[in-house]
Amino acid sequence: MEYIKFTLDQKGLVSRITANDDAMYILGSFLASDVRGSGNSFGEWLDMEDNFCCSGNITYLEKEGNEIWLSDLYGEEDPPLHYCKLTREQFLYILDTWKKLYKQNPEEIILTKDGDDIKMEGRGFKKNYFSNVVHRIWTYLLKKLRRIKEG
Repeated sequence: MEYIKFTLDQKGLVSRITANDDAMYILGSFLASDVRGSGNSFGEWLDMEDNFCCSGNITYLEKEGNEIWLSDLYGEEDPPLHYCKLTREQFLYILDTWKKLYKQNPEEIILTKDGDDIKMEGRGFKKNYFSNVVHRIWTYLLKKLRRIKEG
């Protein structure tokens, strides 16, 4: 079983990627650096008939039939020695699930791949920074109101 573990910081940015092989690390880098919280352009790219390749900040993507190939944009080997191969369905599932989980602000996102079966889950969901600030202000105002009523 292959896996990627993403650790997210207080602001919801990926601070660490742990993967058990090069292909998964390439996929992890793609999600953390190129997709981040959106990924819409990569979904749109899949539907373009005349555009068979694209790149992000760190990964190079090619599509051929039902297959998507991700490789290191800055790799020196041609063809690349390390790449991540996904089906169109797997790629779309990963993009969609990543966007949903990323918006929920987890402490970790775990992606596992066992053959063709891919699963993603978030762990340790926390409030985002803005929610924490609003919560603290609200709590402070409630305490002030209680003191005014009592006093």
